Amino acid sequence: MSTCIAPPPLDDLELLRFLDGEAEPSAQAHVEACGFCRGRADELRRQEARLRARLHRIACPDSQELGEFHLGRLERRRSDEVRRHLSTCPLCTDELSQLPGFLEALPPGAEIPRTTRRRTLVARLLDLGREGVASLPSLAPAWAVARGPGASARVYQTEDLQVAVEVQPGSGLLGLVIGAEPSDWMVHLWQGDRHVGQVTPDSLGNFAFEDVHSGTYDIVLVGPDEQVHIPSMEI
Repeated sequence: MSTCIAPPPLDDLELLRFLDGEAEPSAQAHVEACGFCRGRADELRRQEARLRARLHRIACPDSQELGEFHLGRLERRRSDEVRRHLSTCPLCTDELSQLPGFLEALPPGAEIPRTTRRRTLVARLLDLGREGVASLPSLAPAWAVARGPGASARVYQTEDLQVAVEVQPGSGLLGLVIGAEPSDWMVHLWQGDRHVGQVTPDSLGNFAFEDVHSGTYDIVLVGPDEQVHIPSMEI
């Protein structure tokens, strides 16, 4: 619908109250009946999700800088700043503890040239909640049919790359690569030392692994200049 059914349309503040569940009954009823205002509310929800993703852990060093800190490659002043940050940030401390295994013992078949190994990054799990996940652009079309009871949606990020993953135990693992050219990447799935399989995302960034059963898995995305690890994902 291109116009409001009862002009003037609700303003952004009223729509944000609706999204927060704090709208007046009349505004609630209006959004539910008006496709135009409901579409604007959906767009505001998507904008909020993108903003939360960008602000998540904004004060933390990125994964590449943590890797350079681990390898002793940062200049002294920045190294001291990262060390102070680690003393107060359990999330970065946990991420740093995972780096040695990835930098020193990359899975067979997922190697990249030594000159680019410093671009091995560990993705961070974003805390968006199901509402935030559902509002990410292009996510719903990829999973609308496959989503079922017991499905678990997660979104991981490193720098500008996001990887959305939906797990359906005993059925499969669905994913979506956001922020990169899909054809440039290969997605590997590992369970311990066992290489479960590899797939290339389609033109929209969707990928899938079938018959994935309960257990702990690693996802490794290998691109032209870097590889991204999603470690210890419980299914």
